[in-house]
Amino acid sequence: MIRSNPVIPVVMFNRYIQKTLHYLFKNRKVLVEIEAFFGRVEFQGRGSPHYHMMIKCKDAPVLGVSPLKKIVSYIDKYVTTYFPIEEEDPDLHALVTLQQHRHVKTCTRDNKGCRFNYPRPVSSKTYYASVETGKELNEDNIKRFSDRKLNIIYKRLLGHEWTNTYNPVLIRCFKSNMDIQSCKSNWDTLNYIIN
Repeated sequence: MIRSNPVIPVVMFNRYIQKTLHYLFKNRKVLVEIEAFFGRVEFQGRGSPHYHMMIKCKDAPVLGVSPLKKIVSYIDKYVTTYFPIEEEDPDLHALVTLQQHRHVKTCTRDNKGCRFNYPRPVSSKTYYASVETGKELNEDNIKRFSDRKLNIIYKRLLGHEWTNTYNPVLIRCFKSNMDIQSCKSNWDTLNYIIN
């Protein structure tokens, strides 16, 4: 049916996105108070639509201005890689199953390993790290690095190395895979919009 009438799934997808966004943002405070958001629909090679969205959260801590501890705490409050066992939360377990990276030929081109860097490192905490060394940065030495030389290493338990970042509230709303990231700078924001 999709091949014979590709307009129907695109219209359904558009309605689904609009209704979900209306629910999330009508009061501008399902998760946090939203100052602004931007979204765009893209189509994969097979013709499947997917949605990219940026959210500017009111009163979010800012790298280089706010204490690093406050920024990391904020990230941990809204972004996770936790993969619950089925007995713990069957619904969330089923949804987070969608968050598991599986290598396909597009991510392992040229036999150079996964271009999405999976499996990801296990970490007992979320922290900022140098792109070059991978070492954790602290309040004193982070100021020496440009935004483009920083990585966020998310808290990730052993056995969760293949789980992509998500938000529990958003994954329950959208019921699809997602990649939740904290933008470190205006450069990250611009890069996300144009790439």
